Amino acid sequence: MAKTRLSYGALDTRSQTAATRLAADQFMRTLRRLAPSAMKALADCDGIPDYDFRRSRWELPPGMIAWCDTHNLVGSQPIESWIAATVEEWNARPHMRKRLEWRTPEPHFQAGWPYRVENPKNHLAPVGAHPDVESEQAFIRRAQRHWDARYKSLRRQGFSLPLSKTQDAHFEWLVRYQVLGESQSSIHRRDRRDLATVREGLSRTARLLRLRLRSSHRGGRPRHS
Repeated sequence: MAKTRLSYGALDTRSQTAATRLAADQFMRTLRRLAPSAMKALADCDGIPDYDFRRSRWELPPGMIAWCDTHNLVGSQPIESWIAATVEEWNARPHMRKRLEWRTPEPHFQAGWPYRVENPKNHLAPVGAHPDVESEQAFIRRAQRHWDARYKSLRRQGFSLPLSKTQDAHFEWLVRYQVLGESQSSIHRRDRRDLATVREGLSRTARLLRLRLRSSHRGGRPRHS
């Protein structure tokens, strides 16, 4: 038997906000399937629900209250909230009312999203994990989109790719050559490295340090000073 997932993410609020919201949605979809005339009667109701901030719940107009009474649904806050949200959507999209269609409630409708620091529609905005409204995989996808957006933005601003890594031996060669006065040929012989490799290592590390290499005809400080 198929099961309905009653959560947006890995967790839910203490009052099971997601579960009740999604359960109401699934209930009304089942009602539409088994009793389409009842759903049509709801769509034909007049009036606009009003939110009572003092009681923290929706107040339905008389016609919708009568509809709930007729169908033994009076007193169910999740269903009343579903009706309020769906009627608002129907008023904005009459074609959906005509077809008795609606969108499944999205996580950002849930209490809590308006207080998040990030904007889910702006991938440049900071990203935080919200296990109450998303899965781990969904968060990782958001984080990846955020990374990609910030990376591309910085590249457009002129940020460059990092310099390639250099070997620790190159720093040693640079000290020996630049400061201690050892010649490139000596480094090549003592370290048994190709002379071209030594020269490239010195040049790359000097560029990294914005350092002008001394003339090969000019020695550095005495080697044991």
